[in-house]
Amino acid sequence: MYIQFSTDSSVNNHGFEAAFDSDIEGCGETLTSPSGTITSPGHPTSYPHGASCTWYIGVFPGNLIRLSFNSFNLEYHSNCNYDYLEVYDGTGTTGNKTGRYCGRSVPPSITSSDNEMTLLFVTDSSLSGEGFSASYVSINASTDCGDSFTSPTGTFTSPSYPHYYPNSRECIFKIIVQLNMQILLNFTSFELEGYSPSCNFDFVEIR
Repeated sequence: MYIQFSTDSSVNNHGFEAAFDSDIEGCGETLTSPSGTITSPGHPTSYPHGASCTWYIGVFPGNLIRLSFNSFNLEYHSNCNYDYLEVYDGTGTTGNKTGRYCGRSVPPSITSSDNEMTLLFVTDSSLSGEGFSASYVSINASTDCGDSFTSPTGTFTSPSYPHYYPNSRECIFKIIVQLNMQILLNFTSFELEGYSPSCNFDFVEIR
C-alpha cells in the first residue's frame, strides 16, 4: 500500500491521523447474501498460526441461518484450548455460544434462532491442520419450526432451548406412534411468558 499526502501553497488545516494493522488474507468477512461459503485461511492447505478470524452472517429479517460443515480438521485438545472454531447465535461473541469445536469430528449442522450468526476462528503458535469448509443458507423462519416424530420414544425442545426462544414463531410438533399404542408426554422443563391468565401471549397447546 502506498499513501501520498500533498499540500498546496494556500489554506492549511490540522491534517490527519491514521492507524494501520496487518491481517491474514481470507481471515473473516461480513456476509449478507442468502447463501455462501466460509473457509479457514489457506484451506485446504494448513491454516496459519496466530490467526483470529471473525465471520458475521446477517440475512434478511424473518429468516434463519443454517450452517453446515463440509470438512473439518483442527488441532485437537479435549477442551479445544489451542485451535478452535466458536459459533455464536447472533451478532458478536457476547451472545449465545452454540459451541466450540476442534479436532477431526465434523460439527453438526447449526441453525440460528434469528437472522444473525457469528463464527470465530482462533489458532495458536503450534500445530495446524487443513482447517474447515462450511456453507450456509437462509431459510424461512415460519417454515422451519416444528417436526414430526414416528419413533416410540424421543425428545424435542422449543427453538434455541435452553436459551431464550425467538419472538413471532409458531411451531407444530406431531407425534405419531403405532396403532394400539398411547403417547405419554412429559415436560421436564417449562418456562414461558406468564403474564396472561388465559395464556394469550406465549403458550403450548396440546391436541
